[in-house]
This record gives sequence, C-alpha cells and structure tokens, in this order.
Amino acid sequence: MNVEAVARPLNWRAIPWAALILTVICGLIVVRSLALGQFSPIGTLGFAAPVAFAAVVAYVRPPDRRFTWAALAIAATPVVVLAANWLPDAWFSLTPGDWKNAAQLLLDAGGVARVVAIVLGFVGLGLLGLAFGGVRTFMSAVILAFGVLVAAAGVIWVLAHPIADLPLLDLARSVAFSVLTVIGWAFVFAAALEALRTLSLIGTGLILANTVINVLLLWWTIPASANTDLLSLLVGGPTLLGWIALMAAALRGELSHERSGAAARSRAARGGGAQRRAG
Repeated sequence: MNVEAVARPLNWRAIPWAALILTVICGLIVVRSLALGQFSPIGTLGFAAPVAFAAVVAYVRPPDRRFTWAALAIAATPVVVLAANWLPDAWFSLTPGDWKNAAQLLLDAGGVARVVAIVLGFVGLGLLGLAFGGVRTFMSAVILAFGVLVAAAGVIWVLAHPIADLPLLDLARSVAFSVLTVIGWAFVFAAALEALRTLSLIGTGLILANTVINVLLLWWTIPASANTDLLSLLVGGPTLLGWIALMAAALRGELSHERSGAAARSRAARGGGAQRRAG
C-alpha cells in the first residue's frame, strides 16, 4: 500500500472540505431512504457509492487532478437526484400558503438538473478513462467493441418494445443515456486494464458487468416465481462491490503518476524485449 497517499494527521483540519461535504451527502442519502421506508442495503449504498468514491478521492488528493474532477462529475448524479427529490418536499412542507405553489417549479428545475448531472457523469467517465491513460491496444479496442454490441442489444430491445405515449424526446434521451453508460464504463475498464492497476481493474470490471447484466435482463422475461431478493443482489451487488474496489484503489495509491509511469515503463520494457527477440 502507498502509505503516503493515505497518511493524514488525525484532526478535522487535515480533511479537505470537499471530502467532509461529500461524506455528509452520503449520510443524507441513507437518512432519506430510511425516512421514506425505502432503505435497501444494496440499492441505497450502491446509489450513494459514487459520492463516497468522490469523498475518498477528495481525501487522498491524487497528483493528477483529472481523477478528482472525474470523481466529482460522476458523483453529480446522485447528489442532484437527492437535492431534486428532497428540496421540493421540504419546501412544500415548511412554507406557508401560496408559497407552496413554488414546489412545482422546483420539481421542473430538478428534472432539468438531473439531465445535466447525468451528462456531467458521462464527462466524468471520459475523464476517468483518460486519467488512467486512455485506450491504445487491440485488446482495449475489443473491449470497446463489446461495449458497443451490448449497448446495441439494449437499443434493439427498447425499439422492439416501445412504451405507449412516451414522448420521442424522452425515448431518445433514455436510449442515449443507456448507450453512453455501457460504452463509458467499457472505456474506463479498458483504460484501467492498460494501466495495470489491479483494484481499479476489478472495480471498473464489476461495474461494467452490472451494465451488461441490466441489458441481458431486458431480454429475459422474469417469471412471477422468481426470487426478487436474489435478483436484486444480482443486479445491485456487482455495482456496490465495484465502487468499494475503486475506493480501495484510491486509498492504495493507484490514482497516482508513479503507478502510471511504472505501468508505462513495464509496457515499454515488454515491447523492447519483443523487438530484440525479433531482431
């Protein structure tokens, strides 16, 4: 473990404000789920996990700031969803008289903010993949091609099972977001594979596996006798484990220039050795 990456004096002043704020937001997500009686260990923790990952990255403060910006962008979606769901409810319950009518305006603004946050999350995935070093090999191209095929399978299912009265714009947006999710995580997984970062590779691989499972489930007619608890574990488990692995990767120091340089030197050494043997 890279001790320097996680060593901090044990006092509040040593913890970055961003890490503290994001940690509080994670707690608020859990509190809201409990208050609504909708708390599910896997579902709730999986939803809050990107925010926890951003808190860990903000705490570690990796030298390459693209990791920090990527983590914050990816965390934008759950943060905005929390605000968009909680603020109108709080406004409606606490404000007097006609002021309650503004709650609908907050709901409309929250819908727009959700879309912006999701787009920002895709930007974060791109930054994360680039921070890992991007994609340069044939194997990575195969992984990206696999992601495109999975995304295409999801699009085909959606087009073959249209939802009645769904506006065309909403349909296009839903399809685009699902496609970008699969391809985005395929890109990050391929980049982590090239960077030779073990925990990052495991984490991104598990999250990519979750996106694949979600698409495969579209093509499977779930029987009424299916075990819903087991199905929930199958759908949400890989994502939660993947985020935990990414947090461990950040704490281990995998988000650093040194490891990236070591990976590049290792690849260069292997390439030079192959050239010498060929000569």
